[in-house]
Amino acid sequence: MNRKPTYSPDTSSYIAPTPEELEYILFKQIVPALGIQESKGASLSALADIDRKKIGQWCSGNGQIPYSVLYTIIHKGLNIKITCDNWRQEIGL
Repeated sequence: MNRKPTYSPDTSSYIAPTPEELEYILFKQIVPALGIQESKGASLSALADIDRKKIGQWCSGNGQIPYSVLYTIIHKGLNIKITCDNWRQEIGL
């Protein structure tokens, strides 16, 4: 059985997105790519609302979205091309 390696903070140099980066990604990348109207997009702000823990059900570690989830949503699901190493620069952060 082939198993994918699991993420380990002890063996990875990955730095999870900050709440501000999550909000930027949501409103500047994901919402426009989905073609959601701005008024409806406002309801999606809960995804980046770390203080109220609204993303806690599907994110791990202090509300930080796992890169694998972020990468799948943006790269595969929305066909926005980013790389693993330089995603912050490529989306304009």
